[in-house]
Amino acid sequence: MAEVEIYTFACGLQMWRYTDALLPVTFLGNTYAAAVIKRGAIEQSTDLEKATLTITVPVTLGLMDLFRPAPPLRRIYVTVQRLTRGDTTARTLWSGTVGSPDSGQHTAVLTCMSRAAAQQNTGLRRKWTKTCGFALYSPAPMCAVDRTAFRVNGTLSTARGNVIKSGAFANKPDGYFAGGFIEWTRNGDEAWRFVTAHVGDTLTLLTAAPLLVGDVLQAYPGCDHSTGGNGCGRFNNLSNYGGQPYIPSKNPFGANNIY
Repeated sequence: MAEVEIYTFACGLQMWRYTDALLPVTFLGNTYAAAVIKRGAIEQSTDLEKATLTITVPVTLGLMDLFRPAPPLRRIYVTVQRLTRGDTTARTLWSGTVGSPDSGQHTAVLTCMSRAAAQQNTGLRRKWTKTCGFALYSPAPMCAVDRTAFRVNGTLSTARGNVIKSGAFANKPDGYFAGGFIEWTRNGDEAWRFVTAHVGDTLTLLTAAPLLVGDVLQAYPGCDHSTGGNGCGRFNNLSNYGGQPYIPSKNPFGANNIY
């Protein structure tokens, strides 16, 4: 029997399953819809950043709705497998994460990065600075603020691109949610967007969100990573402050040293 390839995409609890076969494929109880989907060559390279895979799909594919109006904040994983129809085992050809698509009129190209490449960078390490380097709401022994204690529930009266409105937001002073985020649940899966500005009942999001008037969400305040009222003071959390606010402003080892 002929071999076919199957593609499994996952983002949180959401799953999309496709095959390059002409007819749907059933494998381990899951149905893979037939789609005009093709991939580039799988290359082996010692440079992990070059070990990418391109997958070309129609712009009308259900998966592409995930990128409208903006990509999700969490990672999208993809696994490519090959099997013979009727078999109960499949060979995994490639797995990794999906980047933002390069969309044309009819097709979109997904550039995917291998899992090894996605994990090779550890990110920036903490620095010795006046401001706190901990991520807000990170677990102890870092920030340790309980976000549920500051949660504000709101029902949207306006949802337009990256601007949303709710009367619940107006109960807090301007700027209260700036630097924070909103969270909502749809089909049992959670989604987030970062907040860049807050004035009255209006929040401006970093990227547009697929929200509708009447949706219920949770908003969490932001932090400017200082010891003041917009930072640790807002959360009564000075005991966990991760910065050094009393660093001398004059460099003792500079051109005009103090010794």
